[in-house]
Amino acid sequence: MPAKFDSVLINCAQCGGVAGYKCYNKISGDDYPDLKASILDGSLFVATCVKCKKEIHVTQTLRYSDYSPEKHFFAYLCPKENLVESYQLIQTLPLLRENGTRVHVVSTVSELQKIIISYDYGLNPSETHIDQSVDAARQAEALNRQIGDFFSAMEHGELSPGLRAIAESKKKKLPWYKRWFGSD
Repeated sequence: MPAKFDSVLINCAQCGGVAGYKCYNKISGDDYPDLKASILDGSLFVATCVKCKKEIHVTQTLRYSDYSPEKHFFAYLCPKENLVESYQLIQTLPLLRENGTRVHVVSTVSELQKIIISYDYGLNPSETHIDQSVDAARQAEALNRQIGDFFSAMEHGELSPGLRAIAESKKKKLPWYKRWFGSD
């Protein structure tokens, strides 16, 4: 399986310069040992600013697999801030179990590194976070929908009388510093 990546420009927060970055989406560790090594040493998730040479740590989603006969696992790195966007993919992950693939969903690079190292040492870590990730993604999607619906209703003046009263009372409350130190 070929490794897939997108070329991305990242702005440096320190100097405003840009850094070119290969944002890998999919890597097969058994086919690309050099990319596997860069995951393990962390260099795959670092871009360097061309102006100030500052290292910029990048958080991204990444599908990692190793289908060598002794390992046969799939790991999905999904940072928490990308959980909603990854909801569809996370829902399909339990289907991989049917062909004997061990599936892992992790939210940090260090968790992904631990999974890879465990398999390299012949250990079989238990599957991680699949059902919890599906539930969390579903809850996040529902919460985002509720928040969007609330703000939409608020903009159009369609709030229920109870919510309208709460919103109005919040508007009328003075900020804490004005309550403590006076309204001047």
